Amino acid sequence: MLVSKTGSSGHPMVPYTLHPAAWSDRHSNVCLTWDRPEESGLQNFGVIIGWQGRSITGQLLSWQLAEDGVELPLALVTRDYRPDKVTEINKSTDLELEVITAFPVRNAIGIEFLLRNLSGRKRTVNITFEGPAGDHLNWEGPFPVGEITRIEDEPTGSWSTLFEHRMHGLAHKWTENFVAGMSHGASVEVVCLSDLSPRQVTLPPSGSHTIVIPMAFGTNRGQARDRYEACKKSIDGGWTSARETDRWTRFFDALPPLPEKFRGKPQYEQLYKHAAAGLHSLFSRGDGGYLGDKRVVYTVKLGMALAYFWDTAIS
Repeated sequence: MLVSKTGSSGHPMVPYTLHPAAWSDRHSNVCLTWDRPEESGLQNFGVIIGWQGRSITGQLLSWQLAEDGVELPLALVTRDYRPDKVTEINKSTDLELEVITAFPVRNAIGIEFLLRNLSGRKRTVNITFEGPAGDHLNWEGPFPVGEITRIEDEPTGSWSTLFEHRMHGLAHKWTENFVAGMSHGASVEVVCLSDLSPRQVTLPPSGSHTIVIPMAFGTNRGQARDRYEACKKSIDGGWTSARETDRWTRFFDALPPLPEKFRGKPQYEQLYKHAAAGLHSLFSRGDGGYLGDKRVVYTVKLGMALAYFWDTAIS
């Protein structure tokens, strides 16, 4: 069911109807999927490179609060999926943690952690983060495909891994002459740069504090660093997720009006915005390989993720 949400400019935002829908923005070739909606954290992280795309990790980021050396239990209260951002509310004893994830730039997410003190006393709270690499760094022999390891000389929480590229069409007569890019089975690197070092926050009575963490991705360290620096620059310049809400509001405002017989009727207006948001989110821009630097509509960004002849044309 579609439920109207209101953005920062008073314009209705359109939530996604299914929680497993792959969420992406700004023509990125990365996406997030929450396939365990009852659990907290940023979950399934995937890349859209080659046929079907690939899931890289089932848990991209998790977090924990502690006070006076004692871990505070966190319960997931709600998660709201929208084109501009995904918002999760966690609660502990006299504490509320709102986590908002959005795309400040292409192939990079900004994660806002808004910690609210619901008590009437001053509190010092520690927040720790865990990515998929943990402390793993060493291995024996060639680097194994699928192993996620942290990276030296990069911010705490940065990691790298390899996945096997899947190529579509080489074995089929009607598509074999159109296949381009990397060969089937080639190893492709994914790099994530992010500073997940622990933070300590002092909260006044009934006060709040916000931490914003950039997380950037690329198929090599240079690409990831470019995205990380662009994302960090945006955050240092005052970025908040409200900017993405405003950007999506302008997108909806620029849509051609519905035919008069449907115009002004909430059920049709909401369906129209939902369709436009879904279609717009399916755009992906290449970093070499199949697409070069072109932008194209993918069929989906989860499962059968590819730019396919008739599906893309229909989209």
